[in-house]
Amino acid sequence: LRHADPNLPLQVVQDEALCGYGGTVEFNPSALSTETKTILQQAEILISEPAVVAALLDHDSSALSSLKWCQSTYAGVDPLFNSSFVSSSTIIPWKLTRFAGCFGPPIAEWCIARIIEHERSFVATAKDQLQKSWAGSRDAVTNYRYLSSMTLTILGCGDWTVYCQGG
Repeated sequence: LRHADPNLPLQVVQDEALCGYGGTVEFNPSALSTETKTILQQAEILISEPAVVAALLDHDSSALSSLKWCQSTYAGVDPLFNSSFVSSSTIIPWKLTRFAGCFGPPIAEWCIARIIEHERSFVATAKDQLQKSWAGSRDAVTNYRYLSSMTLTILGCGDWTVYCQGG
């Protein structure tokens, strides 16, 4: 953000109540420091995970009282809409945008990797290697299907489905 506007007032919140990384954030809103609560109440723009925002608003619905725009750090915003803060009659008083358009290739590759891992019994092979039993899962390791012999059905939306299709 500093590259876009060097004069942009930017506050990075580092609080013991937040820990983890990349979709694994553990958050205890009741443990937020007073300083963090003040920063959040004054924030007009917030970049955060939807699960963190949902937990914060479930804990204190006025925690983001000055917020005008929330940018999700990933594409899914379900945690926010499944929170008790949002109901069918709630109008969120700020804009919510999701981070999308860049996850297609890595998610498509992850899907293909998981299929290969399953078909080639990588977990069984790893167990064998740990136990030094090199032929323990011979049937699982030697009897697999080629990807070209499979029918892959994609039930999803977003750019990752296009990449899975080879588009």
